[in-house]
Amino acid sequence: MTVAILFVIFAYALFKIDYNWTDYKSVNALLISCSGIFSAIVISVLLSGLSNLKSQRLKLKDRINILSEKLTAFRRLLYYVIHSDDFWNNAEFNRLTAKIRHEYPKINSRNTSEVERDKSFRTITKNEHFESHKMSLFLNLLTIVDVSRDEELSFIQPSSKYKYTAKKLEYYHECFNNIWYYLNHKSATGLNDTKNSISSLYRDNFTETYKKIEGNNVSWQDFNSQLLVSLGNKFYEETIPELHKAISEITSNIPITYIKMIITLIVILIFGTIIPLITSIIKVFTFYILLKICVITTLLALTYLILLIIEYTFKDTKIY
Repeated sequence: MTVAILFVIFAYALFKIDYNWTDYKSVNALLISCSGIFSAIVISVLLSGLSNLKSQRLKLKDRINILSEKLTAFRRLLYYVIHSDDFWNNAEFNRLTAKIRHEYPKINSRNTSEVERDKSFRTITKNEHFESHKMSLFLNLLTIVDVSRDEELSFIQPSSKYKYTAKKLEYYHECFNNIWYYLNHKSATGLNDTKNSISSLYRDNFTETYKKIEGNNVSWQDFNSQLLVSLGNKFYEETIPELHKAISEITSNIPITYIKMIITLIVILIFGTIIPLITSIIKVFTFYILLKICVITTLLALTYLILLIIEYTFKDTKIY
């Protein structure tokens, strides 16, 4: 709206008021000089801003790598929990989970409704050792682990790195809250909450993975259901939202203010420098209308540019 009003004012002033347009060469030179000065200012601001943008995105990238490694470590931790038969404390329940995973390789907490109508699945759920809350906890952990059987060996290797998208984090997010839900609220029964709940096969790997999340002064012996709740809450409330925000920011487009500055700069260069230079070279100083259009457009662009620089300088200059 402001730009439209300024355009009308400039157009009226230059076309209706009787200015002395006899010295077109001077007008051309002044137009070129002013455009050059302001273009240099804009280029300086843009270079500074884009350099800032690059620096902030590099910092975001480093933060994303740190948080992603923590998330991967927690997924590995849950992998060891899922495969620690002692934690589930019921050999028959372990047999049921193995059967479910064999018959439904892609099953997780998000797609159980697709298999609940299956006769074979209903038979499993009617087994006397089937405990719904415990199974729901198992499936939520399985959803966060999110790895197929043929990829498990690669997944547990410390050298394996994983990148996450905002959409994938949204897919995981509620499952972290469900750890609390099925351990404290709708308590899964019959779990082994002693220090021996992690199978001996995984204890060393569990400890090394746990250290990547909580530091060096931890081991597999510290593990229990409340620790799992605490870690799940931490990822649900802090880690996942922070990682999601960082990924969303780093994948966003260049800030609109910079794009506006670039477009305005192009307009100034065309109407304030290129066209006046061409008319100067071919000595066409009688094109009154063309010169007036150049002056109007350049003044308008310069005014808009000043407004953009003021907005960039005095408002919150954070890029996102």
